[in-house]
Amino acid sequence: LEEGTPLWQRQDELNLMSNDDQADEYLWAVNRLAELGYEVGSGFMVGVPGQRPESLVDDILLVRDMRVAMCGAGPFVPQADTPLGRQPRGSTELCLRVMAVLRLALPWANLPATTALASLRPEDGQRQGLAAGGNVLMPSFTPAARRAAYRIYDHKAVVDMDAVRRAIAGAGLEHALPEA
Repeated sequence: LEEGTPLWQRQDELNLMSNDDQADEYLWAVNRLAELGYEVGSGFMVGVPGQRPESLVDDILLVRDMRVAMCGAGPFVPQADTPLGRQPRGSTELCLRVMAVLRLALPWANLPATTALASLRPEDGQRQGLAAGGNVLMPSFTPAARRAAYRIYDHKAVVDMDAVRRAIAGAGLEHALPEA
């Protein structure tokens, strides 16, 4: 789910094609998984071209109502080989504000300080994400030889365990991770 106002409802302005039934199918599947006892997560991008503040509010309310166990909200990062590849990236500052609101709206949920934050703000993106309410970091274990095959966006940061330790320490938090 890209956001509460799905991209396919704005496909004309973004020159995208999509299926109108996708959101209903997605929500049905997530709800069914929750009924079966699975912990489910969802998320959305912040700063998608054409996104309005009202859409972000809808997104936050949707994931709250879904009672997700995890919600990822990362800044939009263009990928050159996609229809939005030439669009501007999302604002990290707005993303951090959204994360802070998510922490208030979903006190039970895991909120990742995303790799997209690390990619757009290499010096402190994930530390800022933790300070804004994030409580999850997701290191990359993709072997260097395989990273080119997994390019979800351009200039994706490699978050290794040392970067995870630095982000946690930089946010003034403690961890029990073994030293390298």
